[in-house]
Amino acid sequence: MSVTFHLTTSLFLLGKTIICVYLLVFPSSRLLQRIKHLLTMAIRLGIIGLSADKAAWATRAHAIPLKTPPLSEKYTITAVATSSPESARAAAKSHGVPEEKAYSSPEAIANDPDVDMVVVSVKVPLHKQLAIPALKAKKDVFVEWPLANGLQEAEELAALAKKQDVKTVVGFQARLAPSILKISLTICLFYLTVSANRGTHSRAGQRNHRFGCSRPHYKY
Repeated sequence: MSVTFHLTTSLFLLGKTIICVYLLVFPSSRLLQRIKHLLTMAIRLGIIGLSADKAAWATRAHAIPLKTPPLSEKYTITAVATSSPESARAAAKSHGVPEEKAYSSPEAIANDPDVDMVVVSVKVPLHKQLAIPALKAKKDVFVEWPLANGLQEAEELAALAKKQDVKTVVGFQARLAPSILKISLTICLFYLTVSANRGTHSRAGQRNHRFGCSRPHYKY
């Protein structure tokens, strides 16, 4: 029994050592992505429009925050897609994504089994054609604001998302910026003060609702 126990322990330690060495040698490997997903149950993102350019919007607004706690504990970038195979491979190398996860078509990244959610971070005229494959693949989708190029396209995307029963997000990130929240709260307090001083509660109440003052949930 003692021999069996020691043999099992030795094999376990050997296997653990091999995995650690592998991860050190291949830090951006697909195995690492899978282990991180299993350990943290992080949402696996496929980002369309993420390039190797460090000054690009997708890099500054998405990649950098996603690689920084606390978002890095909840999300992991497992795939990228750009307009060409060359730029896609360059983006994958720049952001630590395996080369086989570098795509040049929205259908390819949408059908990747290691992608839970697709992020569309490109110019507005392309939003619809890039988001549709992800919705058809029943992947959750994040699209930069505005959602689409006009009301008709936006309604088509909304209808498809409802039909596929997936979660969707439009990137109104400025609404959560501390400066914007502070201005909004200041406006609310101003109209509440006017309402109290002048006794025009009903009229000020209408204005308050317009500025979101009926939802005092801001935290500083």
